[in-house]
Amino acid sequence: MERARKSPELYQRHLIEQDGYVGLELPSEVVTRFERAGFEVKSVGVLADGDVHPRLAVKWFANEYCKVSDELAALVDKSEAILAIPIRLAWHEVRLGMRGVGEAERSRLGDALIVTMVLRKR
Repeated sequence: MERARKSPELYQRHLIEQDGYVGLELPSEVVTRFERAGFEVKSVGVLADGDVHPRLAVKWFANEYCKVSDELAALVDKSEAILAIPIRLAWHEVRLGMRGVGEAERSRLGDALIVTMVLRKR
């Protein structure tokens, strides 16, 4: 998301205003909240820059962003290619779901836009 934030006006219009900003808590606070609720955190994954679902990449960046960022234009092209073939989309979703890597990821929570967690009720 670092690339998207380089254009604050586009970021506001296409990401914040479009879906509403849900970031009421820091990712580390979300993990702590689940732990306090009695869940054991088995793994935490951070979806970093570029690790966004192809549907969201197209929704957020298939607009003026493609004119101001070659990287985001390439991400849109790649995402559209993934979405065009159902088996590619399924494989991509499996790969996104495999991002949880445990305790080591907690150090990156501050940079996360999206956090994936595997939990077990205690």
